[in-house]
Amino acid sequence: MRILVFTQQLAEFRSGVGTYARSLVTGLQAAGHRVTAVTARNEAAVIPGVRVVGLPRPGFDPSPGGWLGLGIGFARYLSRHAQAADIAHFTDAREGFAVRRCRIPVTGTANDAYALEWRETGYPRTLFHDRLLRAGYYRLLRCIEGPTYRRLDGVVANSRHVAVRIASGYGLAAEALRVIPYGLPPQTPAEATALAGGPALLFVGGNFARKGLGPLLEALVRLRPSRPAIHLHVVGGDANQRIFEQQADRLGVRDNVTFHGRRPNAAVRSMMAGAAIFVLPSLTEGFGLVYLEAMQAGVPVIATRAGGAHEVFAENKEAIFVSPGSAAELAAAVERIARDRGLAETLRAGGRAAAARFSVQAMTARTVEFWHELELR
Repeated sequence: MRILVFTQQLAEFRSGVGTYARSLVTGLQAAGHRVTAVTARNEAAVIPGVRVVGLPRPGFDPSPGGWLGLGIGFARYLSRHAQAADIAHFTDAREGFAVRRCRIPVTGTANDAYALEWRETGYPRTLFHDRLLRAGYYRLLRCIEGPTYRRLDGVVANSRHVAVRIASGYGLAAEALRVIPYGLPPQTPAEATALAGGPALLFVGGNFARKGLGPLLEALVRLRPSRPAIHLHVVGGDANQRIFEQQADRLGVRDNVTFHGRRPNAAVRSMMAGAAIFVLPSLTEGFGLVYLEAMQAGVPVIATRAGGAHEVFAENKEAIFVSPGSAAELAAAVERIARDRGLAETLRAGGRAAAARFSVQAMTARTVEFWHELELR
């Protein structure tokens, strides 16, 4: 097939969506398809066998990653080059908002349902320091996502969790929706970076509030009396980092936390390999590709039951699950792994098996199969 892939991230993986986009592009090329990847000019990368087109970013665009301006550029490119492709796919479906009539099927991936979940009863909105701004942004997303998803010829959801929410929230037809989990390429085991701490905990992600950093800091308070050498390593960028530093100060655990900021992907893999426990207690996740990356690195994983991870990983064999926002359950889970070497080894082995189960080849094959079905309709 001749495939146009539109993606905001390609050269740098600032999130799981970027990792997914790169894996999909390389997986399609490896399967023998002719792939043109269209991205922002500063995200253009040399990928053997793939034609990469870099578009200029608008001078001013307040949307995260400038995706609104890019979406308009993507639509213009598609209108001019659709005749040279069999299918067009947006790695973030909302970026197809400016596409109208097209000569070929157009699909996109829904990577999360955050805008819809924000309105759900019981969602812990008060944990977000930027909740007023976030509420406005999610309202904008709902106005864009619903019409866009319904207009696309097909929507891929990365988990059943996301599929159920967008189907009910936006009125999507079942035949236009397909659940296809993310996949990871095999990686040569990274050389472990020694991390301070006994045990050394690793947290990786942006948007610290949604990723559950607040409750994790509270869990440190519970753990420190019995494990005074415990240390939490926080990797990722967040405009509100200072607020979490202040929280750690108030709780008296600032000496037990290091904020590393954004780090290159290779460095993060090495940190994963050197950590005793990977902890990402997100309030919600669409799928949580970073869990797979940690499992692939061989570190025991603690996740939360909210989101797509709980539906695909075996509890107590591939990951430990806790309730979102519960510092008590977090502390108990960390203590459980730290004191039980057998459990830690079970999670390492189970995690590696899970990472192997979610391959790029399987993800790519299922995506192409979905596209063929759309062509036959």
